Amino acid sequence: MIKAMIIDDEKLIREGLVTYIDWAALGVEVCAVCGDCAGAVRAAALHRPQIILADICLPDASGLELFRQIRDCGLKCEAIFISSYSEFQYAQQAVKLGAFDYLLKPIEADVLYDCVRRCAEKIRSTKDPGGQNCDRTVVEKILTDALTNVPQADQTFLHLARLAGAPEGSRPFLLVSVTGEAPVVGLSPGAGLPPGTGLTPGIGLPPGTGLPPGIGPSPGTGLTLGTGLTPGIGLSPGTGSSPGTGLTPGTGLSPGTGLPPGTGPSPGAGAPAGFDLPVLAAYQARVSDQVACCCFFTVPELEQTALNTLEKALTGSADLAVRLCLDEPDASLYALLQQALCGLLLTRLPAPGSRILFDPAQQNLVPEVIKSLDQASLKTALSQFLRFCRENRWTCKHLDFQFECFKFLETIYKQLTWVYGLPLPAGLDMHVFIERLRKPNNLYDLFTALDQILTMVFTEVRRDSCQSPYTKKTLAIIRSRYGESLSLKSVARELHVSPSYLSSVFKDDTGCPFSDYLFLHRMNIAYDLVRQGSLRIYEIGEQVGYPDVAQFSKCFKKQFGYSPKQLQNASGRLEP
Repeated sequence: MIKAMIIDDEKLIREGLVTYIDWAALGVEVCAVCGDCAGAVRAAALHRPQIILADICLPDASGLELFRQIRDCGLKCEAIFISSYSEFQYAQQAVKLGAFDYLLKPIEADVLYDCVRRCAEKIRSTKDPGGQNCDRTVVEKILTDALTNVPQADQTFLHLARLAGAPEGSRPFLLVSVTGEAPVVGLSPGAGLPPGTGLTPGIGLPPGTGLPPGIGPSPGTGLTLGTGLTPGIGLSPGTGSSPGTGLTPGTGLSPGTGLPPGTGPSPGAGAPAGFDLPVLAAYQARVSDQVACCCFFTVPELEQTALNTLEKALTGSADLAVRLCLDEPDASLYALLQQALCGLLLTRLPAPGSRILFDPAQQNLVPEVIKSLDQASLKTALSQFLRFCRENRWTCKHLDFQFECFKFLETIYKQLTWVYGLPLPAGLDMHVFIERLRKPNNLYDLFTALDQILTMVFTEVRRDSCQSPYTKKTLAIIRSRYGESLSLKSVARELHVSPSYLSSVFKDDTGCPFSDYLFLHRMNIAYDLVRQGSLRIYEIGEQVGYPDVAQFSKCFKKQFGYSPKQLQNASGRLEP
């Protein structure tokens, strides 16, 4: 039976097409019905249809883009596009790209029937009608979706992995790297995957690591042999062999190919005698610029042994971690990734120590950290914060952990303003920081961004506390009288210094000219007032030194990219 998939953003049309003709009479079954491009690509990877019947205009992409994506993923299928008269030129382009045909709306039943009949006949006449060999690209794209928490991507990936050779009942291993390079798991010789999969047989970690042959990073992947693991378990650089590895001198690694035949570890070089781990399917995925993964499968009977061996070999590594999907709640690939990344972060952070620097009751920093602005104390406090989040299972879900990072950052910001006054140095914009924390799609990048933000904040506040008396007095005037008509000349006159001297000292201390600092402070105050929604826009403008509401709106939009009115509406409060 030939499989067909229907894609249309109008529910009535796509559901109507299912019963519009007698598909079974043509030897065709409708395997999926989708309403957008993203869902169609996932469904195509899962069901591997030979025919797609798609509207040329979809809400998230054109039908042409859908066709390109499906073809680029290596799925072999014929496309029949539905087009209105105004979109006729797009349908012509689709045919040029290799689509089977196009149909104009409204579609007559006999026209659709005849088109599908001809398409089915073409498919049956080809040597590879099913397009059964699903390209690795689509499988790895679905794996990336699963690791970034796209709904139902887990099931789709596991289904495709089973088709590619992962045995029934086996569970996925996840090898996670934060080096920026994707880890590679090699196939054991004779594992049965077809040539050209990109996995070199016999690739392995250096002898003596305790890993069975066939698992480990390939030379040239960025995971250098003998590094990233506990000291002394890899080949010493430049020696060709190390004692007890089972390698004779001069049998080094062939560049980019893994271990040459016959030069692998001898029995007893760290792996149990006679133990071999057949890797039956393996796929790579890049989650971000820094985070990459390899998901692989072995025979079910060896899973726990393999996990124990791998974990032992990677103990203490701050770059690589491994997890096995267990039958537990939240045991998705996404949850596995979050757990592995949390473990790697804690390996890189200092030990929590006996001193409490993060107060779990108040969920803030203890006063001594705020007053000292000590970077080492900050790192320890961050380590305690991350452990606290893990204990409460907030690290299991990205949105939960992201929310805790938001709260933690805002709390520290308030603590700093209580001790050092408002505003904090120019450039320490809470709104910019929050937006920066919204971007990462994984726990590692999110926590790294939080760490970088707080390190910069502590550095700038420390520098701000060492400012000259004239700068401090100028900041006090700005903070208390930002609504007045202030200028560099008027403030210099009040402080009995020349404008040029005050300008030079102020910029040296703050890194920002007087006028820019005043502007940023006014805009940040205005932003908070607009979000609160208790004042009208013109009242906010007057309060921050802009009596002309048009000029205020223009300056506000220049700073934030949207007008005060747009922000007010987005916050759910309309201007009276």
